[in-house]
Formats: sequence, structure tokens, C-alpha cells
Amino acid sequence: MIVTVGIWIYITVCFLVLGSGITELIKRISGYECKDISLTWILGLCMTTVYAEYFSLFSGVGKLANGIMIAVLCLILYINRKKALKWCKAVWTEIKVLDKRYIVIAIVFSILFIVISSQKAHHADTDLYHAQAIRWIEDYGVVKGLGNLHNRLAYNSAFMCLQALFSGAFLIGQSTHVVNGYICFCAFGYAMITLLHAKRICPSNMFCGAIICYILYAVKIISSPNTDVLALLLVLFILQKWCQQIEKRSQDTGIYCILSVIGAFTVSVKLSAAMIVLLAVKPVFILGKRKKWREILLLGSAIIIVVAPFIIRNILISGYLLYPYSAIDLFDVDWKMSKSVVDFDRREIMIYAKGISDYFQSGTKIREWFPIWWEQQGIPVYVLIGINMLLGIWECCNTLKLIHKRVVNWDRVFVFGTLCIMLVFWLFSAPNSRYGIVFLFGIPCLVLGDILKKVSCKGMWIGAGVLAIVLIGVFGSCIRERMDEISIKRPGYYIYRECKEKDWDDNIMYVAIENCYCGYYFLPATPYEKVLGFIEMRGDDIQEGFRPRSDVKEIYYNNSGMIYTLVK
Repeated sequence: MIVTVGIWIYITVCFLVLGSGITELIKRISGYECKDISLTWILGLCMTTVYAEYFSLFSGVGKLANGIMIAVLCLILYINRKKALKWCKAVWTEIKVLDKRYIVIAIVFSILFIVISSQKAHHADTDLYHAQAIRWIEDYGVVKGLGNLHNRLAYNSAFMCLQALFSGAFLIGQSTHVVNGYICFCAFGYAMITLLHAKRICPSNMFCGAIICYILYAVKIISSPNTDVLALLLVLFILQKWCQQIEKRSQDTGIYCILSVIGAFTVSVKLSAAMIVLLAVKPVFILGKRKKWREILLLGSAIIIVVAPFIIRNILISGYLLYPYSAIDLFDVDWKMSKSVVDFDRREIMIYAKGISDYFQSGTKIREWFPIWWEQQGIPVYVLIGINMLLGIWECCNTLKLIHKRVVNWDRVFVFGTLCIMLVFWLFSAPNSRYGIVFLFGIPCLVLGDILKKVSCKGMWIGAGVLAIVLIGVFGSCIRERMDEISIKRPGYYIYRECKEKDWDDNIMYVAIENCYCGYYFLPATPYEKVLGFIEMRGDDIQEGFRPRSDVKEIYYNNSGMIYTLVK
């Protein structure tokens, strides 16, 4: 746990210092000054991740990447030393006058989150590909055609680069996985502080409650470097900030532009969050209406800077602009993954999320898959879907009524429409609750926040207190289950997964033995031995990458090396 605390302090410094540097840059370029510390922190998170992604294009993300990062942080601190000192004094003054009970509560929750984050990574996908992806990034950065060896490495979430940057493998001889825990702790702190300062119930405060509820839902996977946690918390944060601006009746395009950039970054973390970018329409529309073409160009440039390394990594790892979408086939490179593998993987993701276990089983039509999916859901999902339907109908009727009276808030209508699209997109693409349970939170938060707006702040405090008590109980239960994994010094190691050694193309290759789990410790590794019969190395060293063999281009084979017939 001591190592976890050290890494968290380092991450905090990186995010705040880099975030303040970015906000200062924004001020000098556009004249807009961002005074929101939460936005500064999020911008620091985004830019740190983007930096790690860019660095991975040239080298492994380890000692040198952190050395350059520290040098940049020192430079930013030196340039903004007066502002930084002033901010530190202000924070210290706030802490000194803070009620001691709040300090005790903060310490208690800090310990709970640190302990949970320091446990082993109990997540099947971590053993399947998260750990392996992080190991490749730590050692090599990006490798051309890596998806040919292990198709799931082509999922290429930006979060993997962030986790590799802060894994500490080069320093302590162990790759840690405590970034998700840190992000959840900060998100929980932000939500609780906002709720405790709330004067009434409103949509933005309801979204803060949703943040805490999601952390409760994800508590058992917080110690895993999975990609769902960051993406879904960012979605909730963006929606919370949007609602906050609507409640203030703010037309501050600066905040909307920053949220648009954060939204674009969120898509690079998880493609299932793609519909969040629809919110970027508003700042572009406002700036276009005011004929502020320079600002539109700056916004577009910022989004390109954020998304570019993700796209480049996609192309280098899989040969496609977006994986697993073979229809967007723009590049003729020798390491391009077989179209049959990409198509199979995309369909497999969708049918798995819809509750269908057999790829070859019919299930592409809603009347075929929906009953199967529905039967597998629990009571919470049934309740949430029912609430979404009722509140969705209520909101539509209320909106029509307000339009008739000509008093409608079009920003609210825009957010409601976006929430509906996000929910439908999730439901009809990959409706696994782990991928997007928060999309079921959106409409209730928006509509109930408005219906209950007359409830006093005492109701908010009671609600926040109940959520906090439940969280303590859930965390305590998880800690008791895994007490043997807790160490005072270090966080838990990745679970050891055995692989067998195989001679392949005069090189050593490792093949997973148990459930396709390659884990962290064997490299290079593939979950399926049969795949090796369809691919070859691009050179003498694994760093040069992998490609499909030229004599198998006409064969339809899947990600496990099994030949199959096309399913239409």
C-alpha cells in the first residue's frame, strides 16, 4: 500500500501541474481562463495519457518517458511558480479551517480506496489481454501488426498507455495496476464534495450520485487496469458538467469546448462511448453563429491532437483506422490483419454482449437476441429500463408542452436527445452492463433531477450519507474477501498465468494454457496456438512486428485460427 500511495501522489502532481500548464496555454492562445480545478485535473489526465500515447509511437513507455515527464513538470512549475505557490497556500488555508470530521472521513475513504486498489487484478479480461497489452507498451511501445498475434491487443485503448506510464515497473521491479483505483477515488471525492455543498436537488447533482453508484457497481474491478471504468466515469463527468452549465444558464463556450475535447478523448479510451461526441455540436454551432472561425479551428486542432495518437496506434497495430471495423479500409500495409479475423471479432463482441454464446447461432435480429439478453439481466437492469421508459415518455410529453408554451430550454432538449441516442446505441450494439451501465443512468438523472428540484439540501445530504455508508459496507466486504492479498508495502502482483514455450520461426513463442489467459509475465505470447499457422514475423526481431502469411489471404479464419464459413 505504501507503493500505491507513492504512485497516487506522483499521478496527482502530474495531472494538476500538466493540467494547469494546459489551462495557461489555453488562456494565452484563446484568452479563455479556466478556473475550475476539476476541469484542470481532467485536462491533466487527458494530456498525460496523450503524451504516453505519442511516446509509445517511438519507444517503450517506462524510465525515459517518466524522466521527460518530470522534466516537463519542473519546467511548468518554474514558469508558473508564483501561481503554484499561491494555489498551495490557498489549499493549505482551506485545510486548516476545515471541520476535523471531514478530514477524518477523507482519511477513512482514502484508506478504503488504497486497500481496494492494492489487491490483485481480479478480472478475466486482465489475464486475457489487459496485462499483456500493458507489458508490450512498457517494453516496446507500439509494434506493427501486433493484432495478428493477439487480436484483443488491437482494441488499443488509450488507457493502457496511461497505466503503462504509471506502472512503476522500471523503478520497483513490479508492474502495478492502481490507476483505476486513483481515478475512482478522485471521482468519488469530487461527487461527494459537490453533493455536500448542494443547496437543492438538480440534474447535475443527480449525476454526482450516479458517479458514486457506478463506483459501487465497479468496486470488484477497480484493482484491474480495465478500460471501462475511466471511460464511463468520464461520460458521467461530462454530462454532470453539461447539466451544471444548463442550470446556470451559461453560454460559456470555453467550458463547452473543453468538454468537447474531453469527449473526444473518452472515445479513444472506449469506442462504446462514441456518442458522447454529439455534445460537441453545441460549441461548434455557437462559434459558427458568431463567426469565430479561429476558435473553431483551435477546437478542431485540439481534438485532432488528442485523437491522432489513438488513430496512429490503431493503424500500426491492426492496419485499420478503427478496430474492429474492417469496412473502413484505407491503408494497404503488409501488417494489416485479415478481414475475416476483424469481422469475426466484431461480431463476437456484439453477440457476447447480447448473451449469445455461439458465434454461429443466429442472433443478429432484435427479435432473436433480445429475449435471450433480457432473460440474463438482473432486477437492477429491469428496474432501470422500466424507469428509463417511463421518464423518457414523461420528458417527451413535457417537452412538447413547453414547446407549445414557447418556454422550452433547447439545451436541455439537446442533452436529453443525446442521452437517448447513447442509450439506443449501447442497447443495439453491445448491451453488456459492464460496457455501459451508466447509459441507463442518464435519463433518470436528467428527468428526476428536474422533478425533485424543490427538495432541500438536507435531502441531498441524507442521500450522500446513505451512498457513503453503502460504499463503506461494500468496500469492507470486498476487503474481507481478499485479506490475504493485502500488503503494507506493495500492491498485488498480476495473477500468474502459465504458458507453454514453443519454437516458432526460429524464435521462442509462448502459448496460453488456461482459458486463453496470457497474463503479464510471458512475452511474446498468443492465446491460440493455431493462429501461428496463419501469421509470420516481419523481420528477425519481434519489435519489427507480425503480418498474415501471403498464402492464407483467401482463407476465412477467426481470431483463434479456426477456419469458418461466413455468417451473413
